[in-house]
Amino acid sequence: MPLLRRNHAAPPRKTRRDATPRDATTSTRLTGPTATTAPTEPTEPTTLTALTVRTELTVNIGPAVTTGSTTFTAPPALAAFTAVFATVLTAVFTAVPAYAECHCWRFVRPEGRPPDAVLTGITTPAARAAWAVGQKGGAPFALAWNGARWTETALPVPAGTTLEGVSAATARDAWAVGASGGTARLARWTDGRWTPASFAGTPRAVDARTPTDAWIAGSAGHRAALWRWDGSRWTPVPVDAPAGSELAAVSARSADDAWAAGHAGSRPLLLRWAGGRWSAVAGSAREGTLTDVAATGPGDAWTVGATPSGTPLVERWDGRAWTAVPAPVPHGRLHAVAPDGRGGVWVAGEDATGRPLLARRTGGAWDVSRPAVPDPSGDDPGDGAASVTSLALLPGTAKVTAAGSYGRPGDPLRHAITWTNTPRPR
Repeated sequence: MPLLRRNHAAPPRKTRRDATPRDATTSTRLTGPTATTAPTEPTEPTTLTALTVRTELTVNIGPAVTTGSTTFTAPPALAAFTAVFATVLTAVFTAVPAYAECHCWRFVRPEGRPPDAVLTGITTPAARAAWAVGQKGGAPFALAWNGARWTETALPVPAGTTLEGVSAATARDAWAVGASGGTARLARWTDGRWTPASFAGTPRAVDARTPTDAWIAGSAGHRAALWRWDGSRWTPVPVDAPAGSELAAVSARSADDAWAAGHAGSRPLLLRWAGGRWSAVAGSAREGTLTDVAATGPGDAWTVGATPSGTPLVERWDGRAWTAVPAPVPHGRLHAVAPDGRGGVWVAGEDATGRPLLARRTGGAWDVSRPAVPDPSGDDPGDGAASVTSLALLPGTAKVTAAGSYGRPGDPLRHAITWTNTPRPR
């Protein structure tokens, strides 16, 4: 289970119930050789690159130059120099913010607001059916969504079970996986309730593509392992993995196209299912641990994790090779990745300060959101420490639901929470 941070943030600000907290900063627009400032949404410091165009760089060329409230007429030689300088600057450099802020998430708390609870997995097969799993007070914890609220559901697994994954192919069929004392714990949702299921191994993640086709990833005998569901039983599938390896995620796009991710010692481990067998595929990173993977389309997949130094790790498969993608933040942790329903992806985790992080990559750039958490009153949006540990896309839409936990100033306990990028119901 990803490491969750305690809350060391300052007390959040009070805001309106229907508002998303926003801090005013300043941005700079170049006008001739001087600059003016104006309020704008929060952004990272501007950097320069010759590769990506994200921010318009405006230079007014001519004899009239405005500085503050004073206007003076530049000599012709200065105007000519400014024109040449602007042409060269525009051709070589473009001002690029590290990200554009996205205020598009709102939190949805579970009914009863259970304390001392964290969520580690979420799945959304239908608009009125979803599940989330985690822990509450050291015991397994599961929530069910009915289209209006999250309510706790009973689990047929022993106390001390750590649930790490959940996946549903339909609104009536879901799997939850975890372990207790080295013993696998599986539960299946059918007929409106969870029932236990037998399993041999240590499951870490599950991906149900259809009711008769699902994968579990984890380990067995201290080696990475995978199992496949055929509608009646789980069967181990041979994996050529070294000792000390483990899988933390699995994602299937079709019956013959899937990816699994994890680590082998200190090296990332990526496995591809194609042609009826699992094969290791080298990633671009030489060291690190992968925490999630998403098969997003034909010849397209994404994985996230971290390097040994703690730097966030993002890689993309283009059908031929894995290549590194600049992370949305230089420091922090990434726990999850999921398609955005529009050809891009969302990644999730927390930044270096412990604040929640959600970032969408589209068009070759990141749009970053730091979603609000409940303020001390428990109702209004505020700022605070939180971790986003899982993401799920509602099929056929661009609706994404995130799950995790947050902290409160002076409160050592964590609190379960979900976020959605859909508008608040009217």
